[in-house]
Amino acid sequence: MAEKEFIKSMYELAKRLKGNNLTESDKKRIIKYFNTSKKTTTAEKAVDAVEKATGKFLSGNIIYFEKSASSTLDNIDNLLMQMKIEASKWEKERN
Repeated sequence: MAEKEFIKSMYELAKRLKGNNLTESDKKRIIKYFNTSKKTTTAEKAVDAVEKATGKFLSGNIIYFEKSASSTLDNIDNLLMQMKIEASKWEKERN
């Protein structure tokens, strides 16, 4: 259950950064990047995957991309926090 919520949160963050809906190809690419990430934690792997898939970069609380009307920094920050929470839940469920 936690895994589905985590993946959904990853997709929501990627969608907001991309500024458009994700295609099935986008979703597959995110999962591929997540599974091959060299990062340590689930949250770090997710951020790595979303960055690679969207070409938009998150660094701490600073987001490096051109802000569009459909994506406010506050909303992205909230989505990032939610993804980290879901990643933590999934990690606990797996252990």
